[in-house]
Amino acid sequence: MNDRKPMARILVSLMLALAASRALASFDEALALYRSKDYVAALTEFRRLAEIGDHAAQFNIGVMYYRGESVGPDPIQAYAWMALANQAGDPAWKKMCDQVYAGLPESQKPVADATKKDLFTRLSDQILAAQLAPELASVEGNYRSARAKKRVAPPYPVSMRKEGKMGSVEVVYAVGVDGSTRLHGIVSATNVEFASAVLRALKQFQYEPARLNGKPVEEYGLRLQFIFKLEGVNVDEYATQRRIDDLHEKANKGGATEAYQYALALQTLSSFTEIPASAGNPNQWYWTAAARGNARAQFSLGNNLLYGNACTPDARKGLAWLQRAAEAGQGEAQYVLAIEMLSGARLAPDRDAALKWLERAANGDFAAAKLKLAWLYATSPDEKVRNPSAAQSYLKQIQDKFIDQLSLLEVRAAVAAASGDFQSAARLQQKAIDEATRYELPTETLEPKLKAYREGKVWVEVV
Repeated sequence: MNDRKPMARILVSLMLALAASRALASFDEALALYRSKDYVAALTEFRRLAEIGDHAAQFNIGVMYYRGESVGPDPIQAYAWMALANQAGDPAWKKMCDQVYAGLPESQKPVADATKKDLFTRLSDQILAAQLAPELASVEGNYRSARAKKRVAPPYPVSMRKEGKMGSVEVVYAVGVDGSTRLHGIVSATNVEFASAVLRALKQFQYEPARLNGKPVEEYGLRLQFIFKLEGVNVDEYATQRRIDDLHEKANKGGATEAYQYALALQTLSSFTEIPASAGNPNQWYWTAAARGNARAQFSLGNNLLYGNACTPDARKGLAWLQRAAEAGQGEAQYVLAIEMLSGARLAPDRDAALKWLERAANGDFAAAKLKLAWLYATSPDEKVRNPSAAQSYLKQIQDKFIDQLSLLEVRAAVAAASGDFQSAARLQQKAIDEATRYELPTETLEPKLKAYREGKVWVEVV
């Protein structure tokens, strides 16, 4: 049986697969359960995936019904689930679905048609997308997001000012347990000089960190957009409107990529000039692109819903979109899911599942995941998890010019200590403190680590 077709992914019923009492299993985990012949558990996890619109998972439910695995053989249910999965447009799946239908007695075909109709009424792509659209909601529980205490305005690059150039930079970043910004990334930038100015300023930001039940936790996925606009210089409103109209037309006629590009354009242009109401809302277009399968849009929308960026926060919907993006291989979504599982902010803590998501993101070359894995393998209090060799391996994959030098130095120090090189650990940790001091950041969480390394002790992260 192929890993992706037909036994690639599965799900049905319950509450959109996102009960806060249980971490989210990936498709690979569900498939592993199937291969171990734990059909009851496999079907449960496949159902969770299918209910957030995973077509391969939906098809696998049909396969399990057809084979009578965990459930009695039921070709009617098998046909209905395979038909639901066929929204993906896979010719091989359609052929198998047609064969199952053709094999039904004529008296059962009306029942199969009605079963299919009922399933589409609940779980079609259109229905699920509507259920996951942004709307007013609230996040319950004892979680509070990070709050900015200090912000620094980036200086206007001299060369850009002289040339009369304007631009924008959008960044994504994390806030660590010490309130410093970490894992800085450029989402979009009109010029490298603008981007450099923003990153230097962002490193000086300070936050009151996110807290769960009073304890500080890491928060990833915060976004800011910086606009560089010269005084007295007005945006050409006619050109702006023409640009909007052009992208709007492409979005209406095109697919997911065009819808996502239009959402980004609206978000950027709205910072320079007033956007007409007829242009629509960026979040609505993120949703349009996400519903059409754009993983980047799914991450953007999921992240916005999770943290309440430009919309009212809704953890259930946010996590649903994030898992869709994660299953599609979107590294940032995989990372955010892992952080959620480590912190227990919105999902029950599940370290093993978090490590698997981090490994998938790291194998997809997402540097932040490599850094987090190196840290976990070097500082875990669990002897079964601590693995200095694996930590070294991931650390070596990160470039020396990694944007977040503070985090890189801190992880390098922890890995050196875990490997028994306390002299190097102390030297690297001192460099981390110097880096924090350079940007006027607090060093209270850094100094205890330096003390431990100087005393020849491995740093163990308290969980």
